[in-house]
Amino acid sequence: MSNAPSLLVSYDIDLRRKELNVWIEDKAANQFREWKSSCKADWQEKGDEPLRVEFAHRPAEWDWLCNHFRDPEFQKRSEQMKKILASSNKKSHNGGAKPFVAQAEEYTKKGEQTPHSKTYIDMYKKFDLEVTSKVQQASDEPVAS
Repeated sequence: MSNAPSLLVSYDIDLRRKELNVWIEDKAANQFREWKSSCKADWQEKGDEPLRVEFAHRPAEWDWLCNHFRDPEFQKRSEQMKKILASSNKKSHNGGAKPFVAQAEEYTKKGEQTPHSKTYIDMYKKFDLEVTSKVQQASDEPVAS
């Protein structure tokens, strides 16, 4: 028996709770979707070769996935979903590649008392003038110490 610490973690989960099952299934589905998306991105960048690491001992499965990505029906559905997702993104921002939190931290370093409000205003001002003006008014008020 190995002296290495076990990676197995035990949880006491009551799987009879419907909301817990729904949460677990949702998380698993999201992880699978993200993994499949990363496989597709790799395939688009590199083609069929080289195999992804997780397919090293299962090349037939990688071949199946590559054929799936080439399937015209899959490509049609993929393009439809891109359009649907793009049209459903009601809150677009112009903050660039830097994450919201990183921008807020920069305002904090500059001495801004309401860095998250300032960051929100900068990122969304041209998209939602009513909300950003309310945030601007609120952030101009003195902060209680």
